[in-house]
Amino acid sequence: MRFGFKFVCAAFLAFAAVFDVAAQRNALIDGQTIDFKLDFYEAPNLPITGGVSVPSVSAKWLVAIITYTPALVYDNSSNRGGKRKVRWLDDLTVELSLILPGAANYGSNILLSGKQVLWSVPCDGKRHRVLFAVPPLVFERYSSLEKFTKTVAGQIPAYVEFKSRNQEVLARYVYARGNGERIYQIFQRLFNAQVGVFKLPTAVLPKEKTPWSLVETGAFDLPKSIVEGK
Repeated sequence: MRFGFKFVCAAFLAFAAVFDVAAQRNALIDGQTIDFKLDFYEAPNLPITGGVSVPSVSAKWLVAIITYTPALVYDNSSNRGGKRKVRWLDDLTVELSLILPGAANYGSNILLSGKQVLWSVPCDGKRHRVLFAVPPLVFERYSSLEKFTKTVAGQIPAYVEFKSRNQEVLARYVYARGNGERIYQIFQRLFNAQVGVFKLPTAVLPKEKTPWSLVETGAFDLPKSIVEGK
């Protein structure tokens, strides 16, 4: 697999984009607590069709699991007697973008993106999880990937942003080989490019739109679409 830029070392690293000093002191989500896992998996089969599937070069989905820890923050209004209650983050948005080698006629690299809006996340200082997945047909049509293994998945650069209801960036995270800051700049150039880059802004699906929508529901944060039906 070849990308349009060269990785300069074998070690993985996470690069948190720089915030101003005030934001660092008051961070609701610390980028250093974010853990990112990327791998290819076959979708769980349902017995309804007897395992019939659409013919594809690969039956595997690219699955990303993002683990993060909101800071422990108490709601000031709950301090008057009784048990203290934590603050809640309503409409927390998690956005994920990936860079893949493009197939013929789609350029050397393509940009896949997607987002998940969570109903409400407690600032409880505990570990939380969200899941995204890319369907196999996206790779078959738009990417030149030929192998779908954990090693290949580990070479795919990823960029994660957490945003508040007001679209304020709470945390950023880059998953890449080599110079994380350089990969961050490449993502920014691709985001801002008006021409010359093939983009699929909704190809990275949130958990509720994947075959894992009903799998281990208690282990992942609750999507807003499940509660409000949107």
